[in-house]
Amino acid sequence: MNFASVAGQLRQAIQQPLPGPEVRARLSPGGRPRQDPPSHKRPREAAVLALVENRGETPYLLFIERPPYDGVHGGQIAFPGGKVEPADLHIAHTALRETEEEIGVVPSQIELLGALTELYIPPSDFQVYPFLGLAGQPLDLRRQEREVAQIHRIPLHLLQDQAAFCHTTVASPKGARQVPAYQVQGITIWGATAMILCELLALLPAQPSGPS
Repeated sequence: MNFASVAGQLRQAIQQPLPGPEVRARLSPGGRPRQDPPSHKRPREAAVLALVENRGETPYLLFIERPPYDGVHGGQIAFPGGKVEPADLHIAHTALRETEEEIGVVPSQIELLGALTELYIPPSDFQVYPFLGLAGQPLDLRRQEREVAQIHRIPLHLLQDQAAFCHTTVASPKGARQVPAYQVQGITIWGATAMILCELLALLPAQPSGPS
């Protein structure tokens, strides 16, 4: 599947009703389709961008690896993004601003397709708004060293391969736990990022599993 066909399918699919929490339940560490924030308080808000890049007509999905730190998301694989700031014009502006800050991609390089389904992350008390974008040309990425330990470019077809899905043990603030995840090119994608990824992949035709 080349970039042009993926881009066309995503442009159409994002305009239709989204798969939402039911699809993402497969990748939920707790196995629940949806978790709402507590009724007695308003969670913090954040936005992230799932950006599909065209490299030689092959679609790649961009991820960042957070540096290790004393927090619930330290060392994890994530999409570029961060918390909403008072100066942000809207939630999508947050996703674009954070993407430029963290990996050096300016908004003019991005075709913003729309929003995926928002989700609540209980461990960090964030309501996260994911957005989907396309970059039609290869990008010259620039890592923000304080917030990004490494940038990962993953061919989309590897993530679509059913062989990428697994259950594995990860470290969390509550200790080691068994979680559903994607494992590809030496990285493990789990938690909220895997749930967002699962919904994105559901917008595309399924791919056959690779050799076992």
